[in-house]
Amino acid sequence: MGRIIGIQNFVANLAGIVAPIVIGRLKQVSGRYEGASQAVWLVLSMGVAAYVFLVREKHVQWEVESTPTPVTNSSKALPDE
Repeated sequence: MGRIIGIQNFVANLAGIVAPIVIGRLKQVSGRYEGASQAVWLVLSMGVAAYVFLVREKHVQWEVESTPTPVTNSSKALPDE
């Protein structure tokens, strides 16, 4: 489980590094932010499509735990010294 979370964090951080570089390059080439906005919409659309088509519903059977027993304070008061 830890390896999967690590891969997810790596990809998210990689996107945080690559996105400003790509947007800056597109702005530099075209002189406008229109190309960068279209690139953002393209990646967003690909992410939505990946979620819709790749994520499967998983039914989890939760175990019912017994009711916990209450903790009582069994310590007695200390005598005055």
